[in-house]
Amino acid sequence: MGTLYTDCPCIAGVLLLFNRYQSRFSLAQEHLGNLALVHDENLLLQISTIESIARATVDEVRININHPDELQDYVTSVAQDLPQLRTIVVVDHTGIIIADSRPGTPAMGIDVGDRDYFLVHTEEPLDSLFIDDPILSRVDALWSLPITLGVWTDDNEFLGIVIASLDPIY
Repeated sequence: MGTLYTDCPCIAGVLLLFNRYQSRFSLAQEHLGNLALVHDENLLLQISTIESIARATVDEVRININHPDELQDYVTSVAQDLPQLRTIVVVDHTGIIIADSRPGTPAMGIDVGDRDYFLVHTEEPLDSLFIDDPILSRVDALWSLPITLGVWTDDNEFLGIVIASLDPIY
């Protein structure tokens, strides 16, 4: 009497294939886990970069809130070197866009006062980023991830917000 493997070559083949499948499946899970880690690290790096840019822009807004042309020049110059940004926008305390880094400044004058990313900053001074859900732009109908910081004076007067919109492709 032989072993099960010699008596049933079909079962042996199935077991061999199943073993190979499990091995390849485990390897694929490991690769997927590594890819997720790389994606997470890249996203954290992107958000850290955007936070630095947003904080520098907040400082610029505090200085030049009454000089929209200078704010416009600033956001345009900052955004041109950052392909991961769809746009950098400055919004005044009423919710009106007063500076837009996109060519031709298509968002100038648009009211975003109803958006969650604006409303969250109007209640109290927050010194942290607000990352909203992805939104469809009212200007160009493209998706973006708005990352915002409120702009407040030292006396806690609300001046507006800075929006740095991350292009989802990055």
